[in-house]
Amino acid sequence: MFFRTLFFGCVAAVVLVCCTDTAHQQDQNVSVTDSIAILLQKSLSLPDTMTSQSLIYLERALQLAQEKNIEKSFLFEIYKLLGIQSKTADILFQIYYHLGVQSELTGNYDLAISYFREAINRSDGKRFVDLANAYNYIGQIALRQGQYNIAMEYFPKALDLYLRMPDLAGQALSFRNIGAAYQMGGYFEQAKDLYEQSMDLYVSLNNELGVADCLNNLGGLQIEQNQPLPALEHYLESEKIYERTGSNEQLWNICFNIGSTYQWINEMDQARTYYDKMLTLSQSLQSLSVLADTYRILGNFLNETKQQDSALYYYGKSIEISNTNRLYGVLYSALEERSRLYAAMGRCNEAYIDMIAYAFAYDEVHNRRNIRAFTERSMQYEFDMQQKEQLYQNRIQRIVIIWLFVAAFLISAVGVQSYRSFVQKKNANVLLADKNTQLKRQKEEITDSIRYASLIQKATLPAKEYSDSVLHEHFIYYKPRDIVSGDFYWIDQREGLIIVAAADCTGHGVPGAIVSMLGISALAKIAGKTKTPKPDEILNQLRDEIINMLNPVGSSDTRQDGMDIALVVINTNNKEIEYSGAFNPLILIRDGQLIEKKANRMPIGLHDKNEEKFTAENFSYQSGDIIYMFTDGYADQFGGAAGGKFKTKNFRNLLLNISANPMEEQANMLNNTHLEWRGKNPQIDDILVVGIKLI
Repeated sequence: MFFRTLFFGCVAAVVLVCCTDTAHQQDQNVSVTDSIAILLQKSLSLPDTMTSQSLIYLERALQLAQEKNIEKSFLFEIYKLLGIQSKTADILFQIYYHLGVQSELTGNYDLAISYFREAINRSDGKRFVDLANAYNYIGQIALRQGQYNIAMEYFPKALDLYLRMPDLAGQALSFRNIGAAYQMGGYFEQAKDLYEQSMDLYVSLNNELGVADCLNNLGGLQIEQNQPLPALEHYLESEKIYERTGSNEQLWNICFNIGSTYQWINEMDQARTYYDKMLTLSQSLQSLSVLADTYRILGNFLNETKQQDSALYYYGKSIEISNTNRLYGVLYSALEERSRLYAAMGRCNEAYIDMIAYAFAYDEVHNRRNIRAFTERSMQYEFDMQQKEQLYQNRIQRIVIIWLFVAAFLISAVGVQSYRSFVQKKNANVLLADKNTQLKRQKEEITDSIRYASLIQKATLPAKEYSDSVLHEHFIYYKPRDIVSGDFYWIDQREGLIIVAAADCTGHGVPGAIVSMLGISALAKIAGKTKTPKPDEILNQLRDEIINMLNPVGSSDTRQDGMDIALVVINTNNKEIEYSGAFNPLILIRDGQLIEKKANRMPIGLHDKNEEKFTAENFSYQSGDIIYMFTDGYADQFGGAAGGKFKTKNFRNLLLNISANPMEEQANMLNNTHLEWRGKNPQIDDILVVGIKLI
């Protein structure tokens, strides 16, 4: 008893001595803590439908806590040393916990897990209920992501807490969760035993909802074992309980299970009945996430039953709600599914645009920037712990001078703190390795999506068979820098007229590809409305279209995105060519002489010369003449002995030197020269060269 009193007396002395130089800081921290608590309370007072606003309050609270370094105050360290849950620590736990909850609601699952783990690290180990909930959230997210091992790591931790409380309802929930993990791992017998064990507990507690949940789980287990009819029996029994208890959220879920099971056994009328019931329920639940997901599910059903127009309508509703409310988990699924439907319908432009948007939404789901910032914090964790430990040691040294007789207790305290630091450092290293693995997996998934998008982009370009039939002797040397390209070519034909364009859009990769799709769509639209196409008029209208799409009236966005382009209209009846260009010239080679047709010095897009009109040049051609249209990627490539650019002059000389060769051979010579010049240097831009031999 004496030593315990002495120990707490020494701690009080430590606090008194430190207060001489930290009183002002502590007053500030109290004020900051109160401000953070107000923000937290505002977030918790909002309904589930206002996830965006809730996240704003929580993120501001976390930002304030980090700016003021409230975890680095000395009193905070003393509280942690004594195992006391301070107000500051409790608030930080609540911030991270509820950030995890809101991130899970919006579909940012990786970020949610990161926040829950931060909350767990700040728990005193006595908040059994909240801690168990955090463990369950991580386990359930892991199940959604197919990470069986992680689920089996966290669900038993929650069960252990429920056993210690004791909490029979919590134990029943844990048995269900662990059963679901076993089911995912393919251990069906163990899963069934756990579901039945959970149901027995719920029956003993007279908990009808728990029983219904277990029946739902058993139905899902039978679906995995290809037993749809026994599964339906469990589902329908569960439905009755949910309807009797007015549990609309669970009823929505069981209607999906019943509808998808009827769909599986090809009873489409019954399936549609339950999907419609889901829609009615989702409109009464006041959950935008559930409503958006319902529209997506209806879209999938209608797509499978060949009702494509109706499917597009419901996909559109889902995407509209998800995009407006940052529901990225639903958004990227709906975009991917609608993209595949567009592709199946032959609407390649829309399919490609949806696929690009899907890549962005997928990126947002996994929140790479936040995860990267979280990983960087983890990498600096060891350094922060060392700083804390050093600060603590310095203060201890001051106390030792005054309180020599309590040195043994202080040394013990340092040992405890050192052990805590060691454990935290170890956890940080594990977290860092986990994040690196997640980032690698996400990169692979995003790359796969962009590869699929590249297939759609290629489908929007003129097919080789079409260009061969229209242009006859020609080549198209097309070499994207990345998987998708910001350069594009476009060909159209009508009654003795051939229209050919070669364009270079702002940027490359995904951003450039999006602009290229806008350009292709706009050109097709403009040309389709014009009976006698004039290249200058086409470019004037194209500029208006691009500005309206990228810089609409009323927008404050003044970025000068757009494209450079060369466009020709070849009149094969009169043997005349009319050319107009935005920065991109046209090269004509006739009888071994190179003639350059100059372009207007302004782009297709927002520019200070938007009031000026594009001009056209008309000239006759002879059989055997060759015209070349190209982007700047070839001439701008770095390489050679000096590591400089290939340059426009060398590119023109190259075209002149190879022009006597067959067109297909010219493309090979361009490629070989490029590779030889580039050497080991990376390709810096998309490359496009179109050569046409006139007949």
